[in-house]
Amino acid sequence: MAEAIEPFVADFMGALIDIEDAGFDADSLISRIFSRGMGIAKRKRAEAEVAALRARIEASGVSDQADVGQKLAMMILGRDALTGTIAYSLRDVFEAGQGRPFAALDFPELPSSTGVPYIERMAHERVTIDGLALQPGDRVRIMLRAFGHSGDPRDRAQFFGTGAHTCLGRPIALEAWAAIGAFLSGLPTTVGPLRCTPRNDDIFAIPASLELEVRP
Repeated sequence: MAEAIEPFVADFMGALIDIEDAGFDADSLISRIFSRGMGIAKRKRAEAEVAALRARIEASGVSDQADVGQKLAMMILGRDALTGTIAYSLRDVFEAGQGRPFAALDFPELPSSTGVPYIERMAHERVTIDGLALQPGDRVRIMLRAFGHSGDPRDRAQFFGTGAHTCLGRPIALEAWAAIGAFLSGLPTTVGPLRCTPRNDDIFAIPASLELEVRP
């Protein structure tokens, strides 16, 4: 299942930036460029993959380096965040629907999990929030995944932030999630046992494997 999600997301993101072949494969390290656990050899390979992706973007006719950088960031950051969000949200749906036909599964309007575990902000002035006193320069870590455990499904919208800090990828993520839900709901098969293995990563929450047994 994870092997199917990543190519879908890569093609989806590639279409958004007009790159037909993003060059991602199952062994790609491009999503690990922020990991502190990579050795020198893998780090060099990841950097070579990023350089190759930049070259493909430039070869597509994009000459302005600011535009190249934006498209490159979207393919790296957007792809990884979206992959994790879809994968773990599907895990939640499948776990709740064991033994039920795909057509009977509850695909919520908003994803139930996020591939971005947390975000960090810096306080610019003295403020107290729920009894916590913050001074200018203090870093605040906001655990986005906590919104997935809220009793109110509407809280999941907080995965994408609010106001001026709303994630630019929100429409993309919701469109992709809706498309996958619509496709799976039309399958004439039943959800079987599920196995999800987390991937150890410093930034994004992406499963190393998501295996689902599909039954007639």
